[in-house]
Amino acid sequence: MKLDRRCIDVLDLLLTRDDYLKVKELALIFKTSERTIRYSLEKIDAFLIELGGEKLTRHPKKGVLIGNRNKISESFKKFKQQMTPEKYKYDAEEMEQFLLLKLLLEEEPVSVPYFQDILFISRSTVLNHLRAIDGDVFLNDMTIVHKTRIGYQIEGDLVSKCTLFARKLLKFMNMREFYQFLESEQSLSKKGELFFYNLFDLSLLKEAVSEVDAMTQNLRRNVDDQLYLTILVMLLKMRSANPEFRYETWQNAGSKYDLGLEMIINTVKQFKDASQIEHVIGFSKRLCIKMGELYHTDFLTNNQVFFNQITSHISLMIKRIRSGISVENPNFFRFYARQ
Repeated sequence: MKLDRRCIDVLDLLLTRDDYLKVKELALIFKTSERTIRYSLEKIDAFLIELGGEKLTRHPKKGVLIGNRNKISESFKKFKQQMTPEKYKYDAEEMEQFLLLKLLLEEEPVSVPYFQDILFISRSTVLNHLRAIDGDVFLNDMTIVHKTRIGYQIEGDLVSKCTLFARKLLKFMNMREFYQFLESEQSLSKKGELFFYNLFDLSLLKEAVSEVDAMTQNLRRNVDDQLYLTILVMLLKMRSANPEFRYETWQNAGSKYDLGLEMIINTVKQFKDASQIEHVIGFSKRLCIKMGELYHTDFLTNNQVFFNQITSHISLMIKRIRSGISVENPNFFRFYARQ
């Protein structure tokens, strides 16, 4: 059974508790979204069943609890001793690329212990990998800076960091796997698990993806994968700096993030291929009209948010089809069987 680092940490914490823990509390402890925690709990359920135990006990108001902790603790301890070191053994290139991507994504210093915990390596190994990526960072007019007792961060132009992140992710990961992850929230490779689960907050990522699609639709432009990821990273940075940020209400107030986003928007405007966006919007409108006729509901009037979600979903569907990704939704078949 596959367990990522967050699942291991959540399970470790639950095994030390006699009482329930709410999903909201877990999200605060691990500095992630409640949706991400719920996904981790589902993986833990499957893991516990594989160990011969039972799923987590859930209470609608109190939260989650592990039953029969003594039995699970012994099995889990053995799992960590025998399987974790080998399972999470990454090669030097994978670790260096992860360090680079994480530092490019964050605007605050990242601690060495964080990388030790994620990669299961020593402090000296982390420092060696940081030195290894220093040259690549320097060639892109940026610098790795050490903040004493805090950690490391990359200093440089904001847009350049977003662009380099996009370029490096595309070089090291298959874009097809990225689209698959967006759809299913699962990765089929060990490298994908390392990158996707530890670089992104799942709920924020999905919201930012919808905003990228809305932006390109509003601008009537169709962008390539690198520019798509560049916009995505910029929006993630803006949400990290200001949790209240929403692209649909955004106005340029002159901050470094505002100026960076404005620069990227001007780049998007230079793309001349607007035909696909027009087709997607037209198809979405016809779909809403048809469904409105069937269910006697107006899906278009005063419902721009819903319309943006539909067009975003269709745009992502087109990207999946072009990438050769086939995804089956079990809910569709259950819904269809009731008709």
